Amino acid sequence: MSPPLPSSLGRLAGALFALALVPALAFAAMQIFVQSESERQLADLRNEQLEGLLFWVNQNSWDTASVWADRLARSGASPDDATRFLQDTPAVRSVLEADSTGTPVQWSGDEAPPPVPEAVAQRLLAQHQVGYRKIEPVALEDGTLALTFAADGVAPDAPPRLLAMIVEPDDLLDTAVLPTLRDQLRGSVAFGIFREDDPSPVASTPGFARVNVEHEAGLWLLPGHVAGIRPEGASAEASMRRRLWQSLLLIGGVTAGLGVGALLVWRGVRREIEVARLREDFVSNVSHELRTPLALIRMYAESLQQGRVPEAKRPRYYDTLVAESERLSRLVGNVLQYNRFERGTATVDRSPVDVSEIAAEIADRYRPVVERDGGTLEVDLEDVPTVAGDRDLLSEALVNLIDNAVKYGGGAVEVATRATEKAVVLEVADRGSGIDTADLERVFEPFVRLQPESDDGLVHTAKGTGLGLALVQRVAVSHNGSVTATARDGGGTVFHLSLPTDA
Repeated sequence: MSPPLPSSLGRLAGALFALALVPALAFAAMQIFVQSESERQLADLRNEQLEGLLFWVNQNSWDTASVWADRLARSGASPDDATRFLQDTPAVRSVLEADSTGTPVQWSGDEAPPPVPEAVAQRLLAQHQVGYRKIEPVALEDGTLALTFAADGVAPDAPPRLLAMIVEPDDLLDTAVLPTLRDQLRGSVAFGIFREDDPSPVASTPGFARVNVEHEAGLWLLPGHVAGIRPEGASAEASMRRRLWQSLLLIGGVTAGLGVGALLVWRGVRREIEVARLREDFVSNVSHELRTPLALIRMYAESLQQGRVPEAKRPRYYDTLVAESERLSRLVGNVLQYNRFERGTATVDRSPVDVSEIAAEIADRYRPVVERDGGTLEVDLEDVPTVAGDRDLLSEALVNLIDNAVKYGGGAVEVATRATEKAVVLEVADRGSGIDTADLERVFEPFVRLQPESDDGLVHTAKGTGLGLALVQRVAVSHNGSVTATARDGGGTVFHLSLPTDA
C-alpha cells in the first residue's frame, strides 16, 4: 500500500480552491457596490459601453480586412493566384501590386488602376521594415477604395511588396460592417451609417436618423463615413442590472472552470508525487537488483579463482555464474529497451514469425531456470498463422512474462498459443495468489510492483524493477497488438499477448 500523501498536498488543494472562490466573491462584491452607485455613474458606464461597441464594430471590420490581407499576402504573384484570391473573396473587386512610389506594376483586370499616393506607399513600407503591418484605406480617383498594406516578397530574398485590395465602399460596408451591427446589436441598440456631410443614413435600423445619434465614431476602413448608435428600450438602470446578472453568470462559469482546473491540478500534483515515489523505489530496486547478482558473481568467481571449490562442486558454481549473468543481462536489457520505447528510438524489424516456434524455443531455454526455482514449465502450442513482428522483441516479451510468472506465481507456469479470427494469442498462466481486479490494468504501468500477501500474512519481496510488464505492453503496442491480465479459475493469473495477423 502506498504511504499517505504529505499534508502539504492538502494545503495546496485548499489554496487552489480558495484561488477559485476568492475572485468570484470579490467580483460579486464589486458588482453590488457598482449597482448602488448614482444615476450619473450609470449613465457614464452606459456611455462607455456605447463607445466600446463602436470600437468593437470597427475592430471586427478591421479583423475581416486583415483576414483578406493575410490570404492575399500568402498568395503568389501570378495572375492565377490573383484569380483564386478574388474567387475566394467576392467582396474584393480587384487586386494590384505597386512599387515604392505607388505606381501599379501588376494588377488583375484589363485596365491599370489609379496609383496609390507615394506618401502612403513609403509610410507602409517603412512600417513593414520595423515589423508592423497596417491596412490603410486610400480613396482612388474612380470612387473605389484601395485597402493598401505592405507584405513580404514572394521569394525569401525578394524585397517587400505593396499590395492593395480594390473594393467598392458599399460592398465593404455590406461585407465587413453591417453584418456585425445587425447580428450583434439588434434589439438593444439602434444604429445608422452616415456620410459625414449627409444627414440621411446609408443604412440603418428602421426610423433611425442622424438626430437620434447619441454616440458616433468614424469607420476606420471607410473614410468619410461614421457609425452612430443609441440604446433602445431599457433604461440605464435596467441595462446595468442586466449587465450585473450577465457578469455574475460569467464569473460563475469562470469560477466553475477554475474549480475544475484546481481539481485537475491537484490530481496532477498527486499523480506526480506518486510517480516520483515509484521512480524512487525503482532506483532503489535497480540498485539492489544490480548488487545481488554482482555480489554472487564476484563471490563465486573469487572462490573458483583461488581454488577453494572442490572439483565436484565446480559445475554448480559455473551454473550459478551463468544464471546470475543472464539475470543481470536481462535486468539491464529491460531498462535499456524500456528507455528506447519511452524516447521513441526503439526499432521494430518486422518479418513473418511463428509465435508457437518462438514460444517453444524460449520454453526450452528457460525450463531449467523455472525448475531451478522449484517450478515446472508446461507448453500447449497450436499451429498458428505467422504474424509480422520483431522476433527479438517478441522473445523478450515472452521472457518477461515467464519471469513474472516465476516471481509472483511459483509452482506451475503454463505457456500456450492459440489462433483467433484476426489474431494470434500467446498466453502465460501461473498459479500464484492472483491480482486484485482493481490492479489488473495497473500492473502494466512502469515502476509498479504489486506485493501480494502470502498465506501466512507476510508480504512477498519479489525481485524486480517494475519494468518487465510495462515493457511487454510497449512491445504489444509496437506490433499493433495488446496485452491484458485476467484472473484464473482456481487462483492465479493469465496474461494474454494478442498480435494481429493482418498487421
